[in-house]
Amino acid sequence: MRAIGIGLTPFFATVLALGATQLGCQTMDITSDWDPAIDFSKLSTYDWMPDPEPGGPGINDSLTRDRVYRAVDRVLADRGYVHHVSGTPDFLVGYYGAVETRLDVRSLDDYYGYRPGWSGPGYRRGIRTYVREYDQGTLILDISDPHTSKLMWRGSAQAEVDRKRTPYEREATINEAVNRILEHFPPSSSRR
Repeated sequence: MRAIGIGLTPFFATVLALGATQLGCQTMDITSDWDPAIDFSKLSTYDWMPDPEPGGPGINDSLTRDRVYRAVDRVLADRGYVHHVSGTPDFLVGYYGAVETRLDVRSLDDYYGYRPGWSGPGYRRGIRTYVREYDQGTLILDISDPHTSKLMWRGSAQAEVDRKRTPYEREATINEAVNRILEHFPPSSSRR
């Protein structure tokens, strides 16, 4: 995390840094979308889509892929879906992961509620702008029709990424993301 302060006193720099740390711990943003014409209650078997090409866009290293596969397989098995490896399954599961650098820009009016005209030694009134650069990770899970490759359902999670996490913490984060995404599958209108 890089924080850039413009006209920042040490006290307020500390307050802002603590606030930015808390903002970095925000929960994941989860979204989902689906085709309402599909009867999801008829789905019971699945398989994985082919792996993306190595070196392509997104995160497709074997460590991340294996963590996502284990998490999805566990959640779907808990819901009664069967990983079908021969013949044609009812649906295919694919994933896409990406990390993008983002900027968080905030402005702070340092007037602090004092009356107009109040001033003291060294007091300067004004708006200060703070910029923080951070990495945002996105995990997308797709459910597709194996016959037509048409997308049936998509869920995603977005959260700030801490690149200093251990392998165990990374696995826990992926497990949480997959659990939260798949809470919305199948869609509530056709839940099992």
